[in-house]
Amino acid sequence: MKKNFSEENPVIEHLKLLKKHGKLDEKALLEAIDVLSDQGDAELLREYLDEQSLVKAEIALNGKPISNPGMSMDGQIKILLTENGLPVGFNPRKELHILIVGEPGTGKTTLAVFSIASQAMSQGIKCWFFVKSRDVYKLIKLGFRIAIVDFDNEGRFKLCLPGALTNVSRQEKLSRYFDIFVQAEAVFDGTKNFLIEQTTELGKIYESYGADLSLFDLHEFIKERQRKDFPRGTRNYYFSESALNRINGVLDGPLGPSLDCSAGCFEGLVHENVIFFIGHLPATQQVQIVNVMTSDLFTYKNNNECDEEHYIITEDASTLFDVNYEKRPDRGAPVMNTHLAEARKARIKIIAVGQFPSLMGQGIFATSSLKIMFVLSDSRDTNKMLDCMGVQDEEERDFARHINKEKREVIVKFSSHEYNKAIFAVMPELPFIRELDSVTISKEEIENNNMQFSYLLDLIKPRLPYHEISVKSDEVAELEDVEAGVAHNILTDIYNRPFVNSTDRAIDLHLSNEKAKRVYRYIEDQQFVDPIFFNLTGRGGQSKFFSLSEKGSSFIQKPKKIYSGQNGKEHVFLQEFLGGFLKKNGYSGIEIEKVIDGRRYDLFCLNKDSQRIAVEICLTTFKTEYQKCIEPENQDRNVIVCADNDAKKKVIEELRGFKDSVEVYALHEFLKVFKG
Repeated sequence: MKKNFSEENPVIEHLKLLKKHGKLDEKALLEAIDVLSDQGDAELLREYLDEQSLVKAEIALNGKPISNPGMSMDGQIKILLTENGLPVGFNPRKELHILIVGEPGTGKTTLAVFSIASQAMSQGIKCWFFVKSRDVYKLIKLGFRIAIVDFDNEGRFKLCLPGALTNVSRQEKLSRYFDIFVQAEAVFDGTKNFLIEQTTELGKIYESYGADLSLFDLHEFIKERQRKDFPRGTRNYYFSESALNRINGVLDGPLGPSLDCSAGCFEGLVHENVIFFIGHLPATQQVQIVNVMTSDLFTYKNNNECDEEHYIITEDASTLFDVNYEKRPDRGAPVMNTHLAEARKARIKIIAVGQFPSLMGQGIFATSSLKIMFVLSDSRDTNKMLDCMGVQDEEERDFARHINKEKREVIVKFSSHEYNKAIFAVMPELPFIRELDSVTISKEEIENNNMQFSYLLDLIKPRLPYHEISVKSDEVAELEDVEAGVAHNILTDIYNRPFVNSTDRAIDLHLSNEKAKRVYRYIEDQQFVDPIFFNLTGRGGQSKFFSLSEKGSSFIQKPKKIYSGQNGKEHVFLQEFLGGFLKKNGYSGIEIEKVIDGRRYDLFCLNKDSQRIAVEICLTTFKTEYQKCIEPENQDRNVIVCADNDAKKKVIEELRGFKDSVEVYALHEFLKVFKG
């Protein structure tokens, strides 16, 4: 069998060796052509091979088995240098995702954050960093505008989960969020479906109030339903326990305060560079927050006009892209894999940085068009990377296993470049890194930095707690049938017995404390009544009364009662109240607004001894209210009734020399003195 020409011709083999090691130049080609053009001249061939022996020796000593491209690998973002000092870069709008792996201390985070991301931000690309090290905060020292979201107990920049995105249906938001939740929290489809059902039901309630629910509200809702509707031993009780345990773990941790809102500042963060510090969150919550924020960004950009490019940089790719997520079809396909595939449409690229590629799922390997491998100590990780880079030659693989950590040597593979083989390169030292090594960012510096993003706080809406909605929902349910409802009965009773306090009224009508509170709150919210407070005992606390409003009278189809008092609802109410009290206790001739000798008195009556008693109600300390009482010859007894002890003291002080001719009582004292 005839052998291939290149396999038996030493000149061709030599040319292939030169090309592999980046030493194939014009001179070498011309010399080879001369020899090949006269293949019968053995002497010429011998001389040629002798001349090339030095080149072979140099290659044997210093050559790299991994191919050198021999062509430009430069781009807009410059990241590495080839063996012969040529720049290696890429076009950010051409490359898809980037995977950078290496053991600790190799420089992978420096490459991702301070080299790639800093150049991207300089070119107008928005970068979101999900990091476990606060060293990334040093980017603000380089002059970049970056918001820092440190998930802590302050929770200043709040976020709403399951999310409050505009132009997205509630069902889409819930389905997407709980896909992430069950994968991160390792729960099963039964609990997921239960959560979607409960959140859908609660979401409809919140929608009627024009608000979005939070995880806090969902937790309250499920807990209440568990107590009322899910008996122990039932499937729903089991699902509710599973759901409550997982939600409680999120809310009780450092992430909780940042989720305490009805609407967060997410849609403002879309247009900013942001560092999310997740280092102190449990692993499940790290996965959840990165997935949710990334998913929300994809969803937002697919449903709104947003021309900005985004990079998402995550430091722990082996957790985020855990291969186990792909091994559990019962929990659904990993959400991140879906987004990896949709990245080009949304103009979002992932820079995944990790230490253990052997623990990562296939999604990130299949979609990353630029792969960079620093030193990896575990052979499983090295083999995984070399396999996905297409490095099969044993000599090349052995070389890749021994690249130098201190020299920051790497193996690189571009899937989108015309040169589609792995290459050897070195990460150059960035000039500002040594200066930043000694820099620390204080809490005060973070606060000062974040002041430029204070507008984000205006986007945050406070949470509408479920227990408040629950009360209102109960009120609506109880008061739908107005004809036979408790509210109608109470308003009618107020009409007939206006001077009974709220506590006694509830007892008389056989209402529980909770039901009375709900209905009283309802009739106040509807402005059917005006609440009035008086201290009738002299001790702490006040008795609450209700004055029926015109709207309340109309609601029960009764004519509005007209009272003779003219000085404000509390004053008029007290006139009627005391008039009824005196009549009940045997006083006669009771008149409200009695005019005697040209003076108008709030209340007039006769006691059993036919003494003429004039009563003036003093709810303030103005002399116009009591000066008519300082002439004792007008009546047998002149009495001033004050709202409380403090008002009484002020009145007595202002009366001065007339103290003995006028009786001054606090309301509770009057009720005791004039009883019986």
